[in-house]
Amino acid sequence: MSTKIKARSPVKTTDEVVAAFFEVQEKKSHRQASCMKNVAHMFLRIAGKRIEDLDRFDLKDFLKAVDNMNLRRASKETYRNQTSMFLEFAYDELHVSNPPAMPHYSWTVSPEAAGKKVRSGKLFTDEEMREILEKARRLSMKDHCIFLLEKHCGARLMEILTIKVSDVDLENRRFSTGV
Repeated sequence: MSTKIKARSPVKTTDEVVAAFFEVQEKKSHRQASCMKNVAHMFLRIAGKRIEDLDRFDLKDFLKAVDNMNLRRASKETYRNQTSMFLEFAYDELHVSNPPAMPHYSWTVSPEAAGKKVRSGKLFTDEEMREILEKARRLSMKDHCIFLLEKHCGARLMEILTIKVSDVDLENRRFSTGV
């Protein structure tokens, strides 16, 4: 009686793992995949180590770096969750036994990031908005369009950056982002 042993894939580089992770996420959602790829690269840059060499202190240091960003609590949790998903995938791809778990973290949130307005009233006056749009128009049409979509649609930057031609419905003057 012969038993077949599943051959392990050859050891992959960190770049190969990130590429494989991006490919898997891309099949689910292009928009989320690009965000998750950016988070994975940011994590690896901050950690400064090979994935196999990470310990719980490296994970905690990353969470501290995210905590120092001026983000809302929900955004910080998103960074944590996306990093956790990436690491789970990476540990599996690299066959890491007993990987460190992503620690829980108590986020600090500044009043600005918590959504409390620093200025009362509009964020920008009409004159300030005209100046911004004029400067953006002079710099590049892309920047100008981004500011127009932010101003008139209330769209967020990541939503705008991930819009595809197929997402735009010119007849009904709408676009969908799926984010």
